[in-house]
Amino acid sequence: MKNLTLAVLLTTLAILPSILFAQEEVRYRLPNFITNQIQEYGSLSETYPKFLKNRGDFKKFKEQTGNGSGVKVGIVDTGLDYVHAQKGGELEVGVAVVKVRDFTNSRQRRSSPAWDDRAGHGTHVAGHIGARANGKGIEGLASDCKMYIAKGLGDKGYGTDVQLSNAIEWLISEDVDIINLSLGGGYSQRIEAAIKKAYEAGILVFAAMGNEGTQSDGHPGNSKYSFGITAVDYNKNIANFSSRSEKAVYCGYGVNVFSTYSGGRYAELSGTSMATPDQVGIAALILGYSRKINKPIKNMQDYHEFVKDHIQDLGKEGHDVEYGLGFIDLVSVIARNETPAPSPIPEPPTKPEPDPDYEDPFTPEPSPKPTPPPVKPAPEKPQTPHPFDGYKKIGEIILDGRKIILIEEVK
Repeated sequence: MKNLTLAVLLTTLAILPSILFAQEEVRYRLPNFITNQIQEYGSLSETYPKFLKNRGDFKKFKEQTGNGSGVKVGIVDTGLDYVHAQKGGELEVGVAVVKVRDFTNSRQRRSSPAWDDRAGHGTHVAGHIGARANGKGIEGLASDCKMYIAKGLGDKGYGTDVQLSNAIEWLISEDVDIINLSLGGGYSQRIEAAIKKAYEAGILVFAAMGNEGTQSDGHPGNSKYSFGITAVDYNKNIANFSSRSEKAVYCGYGVNVFSTYSGGRYAELSGTSMATPDQVGIAALILGYSRKINKPIKNMQDYHEFVKDHIQDLGKEGHDVEYGLGFIDLVSVIARNETPAPSPIPEPPTKPEPDPDYEDPFTPEPSPKPTPPPVKPAPEKPQTPHPFDGYKKIGEIILDGRKIILIEEVK
């Protein structure tokens, strides 16, 4: 009996560490977002939401940046609406959405797959980021980006950190450039490890700060490996529901945001869940633009360096708990990089040596030089006649020591 008791004790001690240190699953959920209105599918003609129009000439900045072309955006949320994902939809699978996968073990229904978004939240996020214009719905911020959607929250908006970390790991394996996390909960070591892995891979992670309306924050918005996002209205005033936090980094439009919704519908929602994809869509435009101008952004530090001089400081000077660092001004980012550098002063051109054998057909032949008139010789001066011309010498005599020549006229 003693041996049996000892054996049981030893077995218990052997497994005790795994029991003591086993990590319980942490439950995450959607932040308490606000639904203002829902419109049925087909009731719209092409609509350009305020999150586009409020930024100025959105058609121009989409063209300048490349509209997110080549940028891969991952979303962990409640899935993708099956109607909007159909052929011709703004979120068509195979066009706007490259892949969609369920991590919640949601029930597959006869009319829709397990990844179908029955809550509408994930579809709203996806539409804000990258809905494709189709003539009868809305257009997202970076509507040429490629989206990868992981259903990490179930049909009632809840999910475990195991499901969510698996979803993040899948997006990392798909080599996405950006991850959107419009969700929150208590601290989870699993989630933190997954976000850190994404950070180390150079992926930009954006996470909602929460909708508590107080100075509080949730995970993963408060992670040092993510950009925590608060919400502002279209006048860039902090939303009353937005959580305040020292960990906030940027703010985005998150009040009365109109986007795609479940059942092929459209809805106007408010929350930091909407502000997060607002900044993800801007990041997709900026990331694509940085590659276009050969200044590629490779990690979160690079991203901050690229935008830091183009952030509108909205609250107290510098960083604050409401707005973080502020609101990224996309038009300013583009204007700074589109301004050409001053041209160097050109050096005066060097005059080439003339080619002696070259005859310019357009240069007239030079006129012949006139022949100068002959020079007349100066007239000879008349010679003065000698006083003894016409006389000849006939002799000479010496008289008083002087010699005297005798002459006579020649006849």
